[in-house]
Amino acid sequence: MRVMPKKKTTLDELARMVARGFEQAASKEVLKSLETRVDNEFKLLRAETGTGFQDLKHMLQPLDETVQSHDAELQELRERVDRVEKQLGIGK
Repeated sequence: MRVMPKKKTTLDELARMVARGFEQAASKEVLKSLETRVDNEFKLLRAETGTGFQDLKHMLQPLDETVQSHDAELQELRERVDRVEKQLGIGK
């Protein structure tokens, strides 16, 4: 394995390396623009999601009302069966 002799870095070379690093870094304006775009996309996504949930709630409302009606009817039938069983002496 051959070892290369260390080369001393001059101030000019160091300045060029630092300048290249800054050229590749995102500026504050670019980051702010990106933040604004991401924020706008999240706002749009929240709005679309909210609308979707409202639509879903609206579509499921009749089903919920039907289930509640069936629950009430089932409770009434259980009470009637309990009364009949009690009259026949076979109740709980």
